Amino acid sequence: MYSSPFSYSTKGGFSRALASPNKAQSPLRSNRISPYSKDRFVSPAKSPSRSPLREGTNSIVDTSANKRQSTPTTPKNRRAPIAEDNILDAPDVQKSLPVKLIDFNKNGDLAIALGTSIYIWSQGQVTELMNGGTQFDAVSWCDEGLIISGNGNIELWDVRQQVAFFAFQNHERRCSAISASGSMAATGGADGITRITDTRSGDFQELKLHSKCGEISSLAWSYDGRYLAAGANHVVGVFKSKQPQLYEASGKVQSLSWTQGDILYAADYDQGNVQMIRATMNSVLNQVDTGSPISGLCYTDSWGLVTASAVTGDWSIYTPRELKLISDYHGHSDGIINITACEERNLVATIGLDETLRIWTLKEPRGPLNSPSVVRRPPSPFGNFGIR
Repeated sequence: MYSSPFSYSTKGGFSRALASPNKAQSPLRSNRISPYSKDRFVSPAKSPSRSPLREGTNSIVDTSANKRQSTPTTPKNRRAPIAEDNILDAPDVQKSLPVKLIDFNKNGDLAIALGTSIYIWSQGQVTELMNGGTQFDAVSWCDEGLIISGNGNIELWDVRQQVAFFAFQNHERRCSAISASGSMAATGGADGITRITDTRSGDFQELKLHSKCGEISSLAWSYDGRYLAAGANHVVGVFKSKQPQLYEASGKVQSLSWTQGDILYAADYDQGNVQMIRATMNSVLNQVDTGSPISGLCYTDSWGLVTASAVTGDWSIYTPRELKLISDYHGHSDGIINITACEERNLVATIGLDETLRIWTLKEPRGPLNSPSVVRRPPSPFGNFGIR
C-alpha cells in the first residue's frame, strides 16, 4: 500500500472523486468526434536509422542485488543497441514548450496528444480516444487510466470505456507537467503551483517550489513514490515533505527521470546540462554538458540514460554513472519535442517538430562483441521514394 510523506486536506467545493461517468461534465467536450480522417496516422513502415557508434562505453544493466540502494553501474563489453523506428505522421503537433505529448505505460501502450485529439498506439494499431475541442498540453498514464490536460483543465479517463470519470482542480492557462505514482497524481502549471491529488479520495494538497520559479515545466515521482521531483526555471526541487530540497540549474528544467533507487537525472533546455542527483544525500553526484538543448530524457536499467535534442533531432544514450556518450540515433529532420521509453517492451518514442512520431524498437546488436554495431538501411524495392 502506498504511504505518502504528505498530509492531505480536502478543499471545499471539490467532491467529484471517482464520480459516475454519466455525471462527469467534461470541460474538454469529450464527444470523441474527430475532424480528421482515420488516416491521420499513416501505417507504420520500418526504416532502420541510426548513426555510427562514437567511442565510449556501451549499454548498461544494473546488476546489483538491491537496485533501490545502488548507483547504476556500466558492465563491460556491452554495445549500443540497434534501433529500428516505425514512422507515423503527427500533424498539428503542439510546438509551444513545455508540453508532454507522449507517454508509455508498462504494457507498451503509447498515449499521444495531437492538436485537439488524444490517440492511443498499441501494438502497431492507432485508435482515437477523444476529441476535446481544445489544444492539449499533456498526457500521463496512471494506475486508474490516462490523465489528459488542455488549457489548464485536467481529467482522468477510462481508456477502455472512453469516458472521463475524474476531474482535477484546474491550473491557470496551462498544465504541461504531470506524473503519477499509484493513485497519487502530481500536476504542475503555468501558475507555478504543484498539486498532488489522490484520484481515489479526491483529496489534494498544493506545494510551492520557489517564489520566483515561474511555470512548473516537469514533474517525476520516484519509483517507490517517496520523492517527487519538480523542474522549473533555473531550479530543480525534490519534495520529501512540504519543503523541497532545491538544486540550481542553468536553464529551464523540462525533463526529469529517476532510477529505481534514489538517483534523479535533471536536464535543462537552455544549456543541455544533465545533473545526476542523489536524493537521500541531497547532493549532485555528477553532471555533463551535452552541447545541445535537451527537450527530454528517460532512464532505463537495460540501456542507460536516454536524452533527446531539441535542435538536431537526434536522441542519445549515455552511461548512467559516468554520463559518457554511448551513441547517437538519427531520425527526425528537426528538433525533438518529447521522448518517452517503455523498458518492459524495449521501446522508445520520439515526437518532433518535423511532425512525425517515431516508435523505436531497441535490440541487442548482432555479431561478435568487437564488431561494429551499425545498422544500414536495407535497399527499398520501391526505389528512393520517401516513407511518411
